[in-house]
Amino acid sequence: MSGFAGFAGSISPAEGETLLGRMLSALQGDGAQSRELYCAQGIGLGRVTLDFESKLAQPAWNEAKTVCVLLLGELYGMTRVRQRLVEAGHRFATDVDAELIVHLYEDCGDNFVDHLNGCFAGAIWQPHSEELILFNDPIGSRSLFYALVGDRVLFSSGVRALLAEPSLPRARDPVAIAQMLQFEYMLDSRTYLAAVKVLAPATVMHCCKGEVTASRRYCRLVHTPLQQFLPEAELLERLYAHLATAFERQAPGALPAGINLSGGLDSRMVMALWLQFAGDAPMQTFTFGAPGADDVHLAAELASISHSAHTSVLLRPDFVQRWRTNASGAPTG
Repeated sequence: MSGFAGFAGSISPAEGETLLGRMLSALQGDGAQSRELYCAQGIGLGRVTLDFESKLAQPAWNEAKTVCVLLLGELYGMTRVRQRLVEAGHRFATDVDAELIVHLYEDCGDNFVDHLNGCFAGAIWQPHSEELILFNDPIGSRSLFYALVGDRVLFSSGVRALLAEPSLPRARDPVAIAQMLQFEYMLDSRTYLAAVKVLAPATVMHCCKGEVTASRRYCRLVHTPLQQFLPEAELLERLYAHLATAFERQAPGALPAGINLSGGLDSRMVMALWLQFAGDAPMQTFTFGAPGADDVHLAAELASISHSAHTSVLLRPDFVQRWRTNASGAPTG
């Protein structure tokens, strides 16, 4: 699994490198992962990533080294935005999303998030102002946890990385625990630890000298109170149009395609869209399940019909015990 972590505040580069190393070690799993670290006076930024993911070392910097971005996740359908930035004079060394956000922030300031489409969480660091900016996507699909400890701001994609700071208070939040037991979800920005918060969806948060100086929600989801009655045929047509738009926007391009094929309706729709829009392009499908399970059987039939390169990962009865470390860390970071 990929992940990132960092801090900003009063700490020497040597102490910061030690702390950041502990934070990244807490995020690393059993797979082959590489680490990227950047430490300077008052700042530490780093990530762990699968070896094949790194096209550009992060954080990604602009040419003048005045702004850098650390990003987890991916953006979709950004070709026009990139082209506009090129026409405005920005130069790109790669097609990596983090580099695009660097130039977009230079161009638009805080409003850069209004031009992003994807699943992401990230951090922007500006050395001249010593300002750290944390941000995420409109629905908070990538968790970003943070804590204020003394005159430092710590953040990470996993709470376990924040626990690498010994002075972080370990007191539990009883309200958060009660919310989880009642709603199976924690409300607002609460986590199991009172000192740790999760960044609310669609948020841009500014931090300086160990304090949150500004925070804003750049969009909110609005539920329409009344739905217009439409014929079934028109509803299906609209559904298909939305699915096709989403697929075209998020298609892997030159990269090989992979589908987590469960045999259920959602993954079957993704496969059907791939066969319609991608034609004869190679596709790989993967299924995880217990031997003899319906999902495994149905997925194998679908893979045979679509002529995909299919892999079934059969789960032994003790798979929960064998994967308990990663499984326990997933819901809370």
